[in-house]
Amino acid sequence: MKRKLLLFVLLTLCCTPPLRAVIFDSPDTTDILPYITQETLIVFDLDDTVFRMPCMLGNDAWFQHHVDTKLTKGLTYNESTQEVLLTYLLLQYFSELELIDEKTPELISDLQRQQLPVMALTTRCLALAEHTKKELRRLGVHFTFSCPWPHDVELGITHASKYTDGIIFGANNHKGKLLRKFFEKTNFWPKKVIFLNDKLSNLTPVESEMELLGIEFIGLRYSAEDERKKEFDAQIAADLLYEYKKKLGIVPLIRSHD
Repeated sequence: MKRKLLLFVLLTLCCTPPLRAVIFDSPDTTDILPYITQETLIVFDLDDTVFRMPCMLGNDAWFQHHVDTKLTKGLTYNESTQEVLLTYLLLQYFSELELIDEKTPELISDLQRQQLPVMALTTRCLALAEHTKKELRRLGVHFTFSCPWPHDVELGITHASKYTDGIIFGANNHKGKLLRKFFEKTNFWPKKVIFLNDKLSNLTPVESEMELLGIEFIGLRYSAEDERKKEFDAQIAADLLYEYKKKLGIVPLIRSHD
């Protein structure tokens, strides 16, 4: 009898198909709706998914351009990001973010009304946490109403990161490991994770980590901003930044061509 039971268990394990991850492109956040089932956690990226900067200053394309420029001058990646970070923070603090899709707040609210766990996971650093939450409130987006955990959670890993008010401010940490750490610290274990992000490079680490945890993964590679990103012009951005600093009274007398 024991041998038959063991054989049944082995056959069941062998015949059970592995959890299938799905990643697809879409400019419409509501395309996640057919994938939502019970015990699904819905996770939103913020920059270029929920909101964006009002111009090309301070967005991801701008940040990456300046980091790449400094890398060509022999700086390490960490040194490059640190040098760009101060200007990036300045631009963020003095800018009003704008929604990419006016339907997004309504989608999030609808999910929350259904008592589905909804949260955000962003590369933004902790220094921007309070400003970001303030901007989200101004835009009518709230991640506290049905978030999976009501208390702040320090997550650490490589760079300082924290879960607060339904948002993980993850800095440059591995997004999959951040979610795993969050699950372990809160003992919150969904059966499925749906993650909306504008970058495939941010979706695949979460996909890999969820596979290790045995959690089904659905990734929506949000494409609504693709064309806008292609419009980034380094010279126009440099001129805008010069005028921006001049308005704030912090521009040097002799213009730098960096």
